[in-house]
Amino acid sequence: MIKASILHCLHRLGYRLERQAGPVDVRAAGNDPRQWLSHPVRGVLVAAPRTGGRIRFYPLEPGTNPFVRAAAEALAADDPGGTIRTVLGRHYAAVQPRRLHDWAGLEDADAPGLPEAPVWAVPEPWTPATLAQKAAAMEGVARRESRGQGRELSAAHGDKAYGPVTEDKLRAESARLLAALDSIRRSGYRRHDRADGDIEALVFLREDGEWRWQVSRGLHRAAVLAALETDPIPVRVRGLVFRGDAGVWPNVVSGLYTRRGAEKMFDRIFDGAGTPAGSGGGPER
Repeated sequence: MIKASILHCLHRLGYRLERQAGPVDVRAAGNDPRQWLSHPVRGVLVAAPRTGGRIRFYPLEPGTNPFVRAAAEALAADDPGGTIRTVLGRHYAAVQPRRLHDWAGLEDADAPGLPEAPVWAVPEPWTPATLAQKAAAMEGVARRESRGQGRELSAAHGDKAYGPVTEDKLRAESARLLAALDSIRRSGYRRHDRADGDIEALVFLREDGEWRWQVSRGLHRAAVLAALETDPIPVRVRGLVFRGDAGVWPNVVSGLYTRRGAEKMFDRIFDGAGTPAGSGGGPER
């Protein structure tokens, strides 16, 4: 009733509220992520090859990606939830980068402007966020995501991609992956045009036209689809990163990274190199 009254008043004043349209589906019209440039607000829907997908620096395959490995092992397990918790727990115990340099394979000279800060609080070279803005954004994401599991966990409980994490964080990430696995096994993967209706990604483009995609939203869904060997995977493109523009990326210009350091981070994502062994962030086997 209150909503109807508000809408009636807005209509009398000449305003019309419209439902935001979904992404522009370009899968049958070139399937080129660069078409996002014409639709930056709505985004574009592409059929993304599974081999080109990344969760942080990890490719979407069970050999190195802890979430895909956990989902793949859970598919064959009598206790899927316990299996997921065990696999993720081992990963978080083994992969504990002390700083971004450890996580991204950078030398000190590659990122001379980075202060000592939690890895999750450090902005990427291609984003316009400052250190304070990135930390605030990640705090908000952590609390919002955990509310879906009946908790409200701050960023201090740990990052989903690496350890250390608290027991509450381990339980939350295990529950989210199990929920995605159960849903997709029961009903299949059903995308939709509304908010959170797709796996969303940032697309990384090299000078030769080759591209890779990094999950920015829908990590657990992407991991389950990869474990089920779904290929291609429908992905909503939310931005583009061109390697050739590294010299003018915001946090290269700001001095947090050198151009070479920024390019090294791009290449680690592009190559699906995982995290460096022997640097506090080596992959768990």
